[in-house]
Amino acid sequence: MPSAILKYRPEPAGRVHIPEVLRTPSGLALVEIQGTVHIGSNALTDSGLNLNTKESSLSFDGDGDLDMNQLPRESGNSFRTDLNLLGKFTFSEDSKDVVLIMGNYQRLRGKIVALKKPVAVLKMLNRETSATPSSSNSIDIPVVEIIRHKVLFDSRPEPVVF
Repeated sequence: MPSAILKYRPEPAGRVHIPEVLRTPSGLALVEIQGTVHIGSNALTDSGLNLNTKESSLSFDGDGDLDMNQLPRESGNSFRTDLNLLGKFTFSEDSKDVVLIMGNYQRLRGKIVALKKPVAVLKMLNRETSATPSSSNSIDIPVVEIIRHKVLFDSRPEPVVF
């Protein structure tokens, strides 16, 4: 029977201005959005949104905020309709409340909560490259991160009016 060896090597966190409870060596965070969130004219849950490309990753600036200036734009001033335009995270002074402003449309208010059970994020490697020379039945599976907290947005999005 094949076996797997889980390896976890935490690295020191970089200088990122996010709450200490959310800091992880790899910079991963778990975000839970309950309900329907619209990005432009599409809902985040729509099948028309492209969620599986490299361009759909979130990038944070040095303050722990999503950098809206580096996001690709369509004609005019609107952002592309994929995960890149989620918005800007703002954390309160006590690091318990979080506000996510999504483009020019919606504001979500959330909080940082502890998970009942920690979640391990694994990086699945190609079997040929990860097998050890001494045993072809053993596979090394690195544990990228152990997440103990999440950002929870459980209230209805508020419209943003300028």
